[in-house]
Amino acid sequence: MRIPTCLPLLFFLPACSALAASAGDDWQYPVQPGDTLIGVSRAYLAKRNDWRKIGKLNRVADPKRLMPGKPLRLPIALLRQDGAPAEVIRVQGETLIRAGGAWQPLAAGARLPAGTALKTGTAANLTLRFVDGSRLLVMGDSSLTLTRLMLYGKTGMAHTAVHLDGGAVSTEVAPQNGAAARYQIESQALNLGVRGTDFRVSVAADGLTHGEVLKGRVLVSGGNAQVAVDGGFGTLAAVGAAPRAPVPLLAAPQLGSAPPRLERLPVRFAWPATSGAKAYRVRLYRDPPGFEQLVEDRVSSEPQAKWAELGDGEYRLRVRAIDADGLEGFDGELSFTLKARPEPPYVIAPQDGKLSHGEAAVLRWAQPANAARYHVQLGSGDFAQPLAEQASLAGGEMRVPLAPGRYSWRVASITPGGDHGPFSDAQVFEQRATPQAPGESAQDAEGKAEFRWKAGEAGQSFEAQVSPSADFQDIAASVTVAEPLVRFPDLAPGVWFLRVRTLDSDGFAGPFGAPQQFSVRDDTRAGWLLLLVPILLSL
Repeated sequence: MRIPTCLPLLFFLPACSALAASAGDDWQYPVQPGDTLIGVSRAYLAKRNDWRKIGKLNRVADPKRLMPGKPLRLPIALLRQDGAPAEVIRVQGETLIRAGGAWQPLAAGARLPAGTALKTGTAANLTLRFVDGSRLLVMGDSSLTLTRLMLYGKTGMAHTAVHLDGGAVSTEVAPQNGAAARYQIESQALNLGVRGTDFRVSVAADGLTHGEVLKGRVLVSGGNAQVAVDGGFGTLAAVGAAPRAPVPLLAAPQLGSAPPRLERLPVRFAWPATSGAKAYRVRLYRDPPGFEQLVEDRVSSEPQAKWAELGDGEYRLRVRAIDADGLEGFDGELSFTLKARPEPPYVIAPQDGKLSHGEAAVLRWAQPANAARYHVQLGSGDFAQPLAEQASLAGGEMRVPLAPGRYSWRVASITPGGDHGPFSDAQVFEQRATPQAPGESAQDAEGKAEFRWKAGEAGQSFEAQVSPSADFQDIAASVTVAEPLVRFPDLAPGVWFLRVRTLDSDGFAGPFGAPQQFSVRDDTRAGWLLLLVPILLSL
């Protein structure tokens, strides 16, 4: 939405100097050995014949002999001005460009000249890099125009100006060295001009404009009033009113630290509430550092964030508190690595707390369809020095000769391409000698088809479903259990499929895992006996 033209105009200016260079400003060129006035003019001026003006200004007696090391004053108005296209370094979602014609999709790697108009969709974002190294992150539902992209020849000074019609942008500005160096974000209600300052600006649909200064100091004027805004403060610009007195930005939320590697979904983070916060801006970035890899931007009313689906990889979470006026504070950051795939198999036997009888334990697990082999470890405590280990085992079981005692074991999936997934939860069991007393049996005491999977967090429950088909169009049974264990005693002989998902205490549901296939056969002598066959997919 384009902002009405009747809004007040605010100017964010560096407190220590004027934003724009006047017509009389000069750039100082350090003379090098062998320089001539004509040579310097040819390299730096728009018109090389202006060397006479340079000579007169600097009182040069001999244009062919300049003193090395002595500064030579070059008027900015005479300097060469070259176009400096912006580079698109990241595009996510629907982002469109218009440069004199119809709107067209924008792709990463494009170079955009001055006059280019851009707009982003609701769930989109866009990152630009300018010739001076400054970066601009354009959020969803934003529209803007690159009004000026210019470099003063070989001087290193650049003039970058962007007009924001609506939406929100964040920027990191490279130090602006030189009298003519400028970086501006403009709107109908707000004009920010900085020299090496980090800041944010957003324009709401009703025209209310927010300016947040993270570093440096600027002067804000509008409505016949002027205030100074230091780093760590923000102000608002309302229609027809002077800018409000600056207020401190809220402190960064304390996100703590994440484990070195997260191995299960959903991904959840919670943090202590920030005093004065009405909501939180949550942004998730892929492959830090740098904000060009933004994955998602959302506002949360509670100090927490959850993702039911997220690809494996390295992430950086940034969260900032939002006050009652809509001003956003400093970012809290947290980095983490997610490696949840390929998912570990369901554990069949022996399960946690169960018994195994005889001279050997038979470790059994379900077989996900995306797993070609399995990594199995058995130990007497942790797995720093396993008692038995198979790093590339085919099939769904492993037989290990064991003396009586307590043991733990775990299993991980390995894809055909060699991708090693996380291990299942450790299953602690007791190995006993073959029983001699009548009535004891090495079979499951209840004689039921039983499955166990990775434990959840406190307060979580699980929904388990059984179907005779992998597409689960016909669900034979659906149960919710508090523990990661389910039994189905009444299944008819044949092939069945099981899938499970996690339910949070607040109702947040994770995705169903992929179906896992098993067989039931009728054996009246031993009760229900579960025979595992290859799995279609993994949870």
